[in-house]
Amino acid sequence: MGRKKTDNIKLDDIIQEESKPEEGVEVIDQDHPGWYDHVMSLFTPEELDDDGRPFIFGLRRVAAKLYGVPELAEPVNVIVGESKTTVFFRLVSNGRVIGGCADAGPENCKKFGEHAAAVAETRAEGRAYKRLLNIKVVTAEEVSDSQSNNVSINLMNSAQAIAIEKVCKIAKINKEKFLQFIANSNQCDVNKITFKVATLAMTMLNSFAQNPESIPESLK
Repeated sequence: MGRKKTDNIKLDDIIQEESKPEEGVEVIDQDHPGWYDHVMSLFTPEELDDDGRPFIFGLRRVAAKLYGVPELAEPVNVIVGESKTTVFFRLVSNGRVIGGCADAGPENCKKFGEHAAAVAETRAEGRAYKRLLNIKVVTAEEVSDSQSNNVSINLMNSAQAIAIEKVCKIAKINKEKFLQFIANSNQCDVNKITFKVATLAMTMLNSFAQNPESIPESLK
C-alpha cells in the first residue's frame, strides 16, 4: 500500500504561519518585522538570479500583486554623458510618487555597454520599485560583471528555514541530503543556502507533501 497523501502539511500554510503578524495584527504592513521576508517569499524561482537577487520583471509583478498596477511608470529624465548614461525613473502607485535613479557605462556595464541607456533605465526602475516595496536588496540588473563576486547575496530567510525544517521532519526527509540535492552539491552549508535555492526547495517540498510516493529513497 502506497503512502497516504498528507494534505495537512502544505508548505504554504507553514510559511503563512511563520510569517504572520503578531497576535492582534490582521495584516503584515511595511512596519512589521516580517515585511521583508513576506515580500521576498512572493517571488518565484524564475524571478531571481542564481544568488537570489530579483529581476525587474519580478519586482513589477510582486508590486502589482501587493498594490495594483501603478498609475504611471516611466523615465522622466535621461542624461547622456561622455562615460555614462544616467536615468531618472518615476512611479506613481495609489497616489504615491516614488523615484529611482541609476547610471550605466563601461565601468559598471561592460557586457551591455552599447545599450547603456536601456540598462540605466532598468536599474532606475528597479530602485523605484524597491522603494515602493520597502525592501533593501540588490537587484539582478544592478550587479555589473566586475561586481558579481563582491556583492552580497540574498540568503535563505528564517521563515523558509523553519518551513523546510518542519516539512522535512513530517515527511521523513533527510534535510541535509535534500538541500545538497537541491543545491547540486555534495557539500552544502545550511547557513549559506541562497534565497533562490530555498525557494526551489520549498516548491519541491510542496510537491512531495502532496505526493509522498514521489520522494526518492536517497533523500530519506
